[in-house]
Amino acid sequence: MRKAIAEQEEILAPATVQKIASSIPFVNIISQLEEFFKAAIIKLEIDKTSLAQLESEEPSQFEQEREASDEAARQRDLESRAIDAEYFRLIREGKFEEAQELLNLELKGGKTNE
Repeated sequence: MRKAIAEQEEILAPATVQKIASSIPFVNIISQLEEFFKAAIIKLEIDKTSLAQLESEEPSQFEQEREASDEAARQRDLESRAIDAEYFRLIREGKFEEAQELLNLELKGGKTNE
């Protein structure tokens, strides 16, 4: 990524841009080329910022939110597994009415008292 940024900086240097622009004879093409270079310079700055963030090793806000979301999903999955385990334990013990109550409570979206 460093090499790509260095090459982009070299190509987008004002002297290089002027040299390329002066070699094109058509005015409308030059105008479009100038717009392209402006956009390329903006993208270069964005790439530099992205590289700096990657090198700082600090997680972005999105990464932090994603991590928290993943952790919450894992916690919900573990809770669901615990409820399933309780349900099947009740079935094995022959406590069918209690198992059905647990199942009904879960289907209604309620919490269990474990």
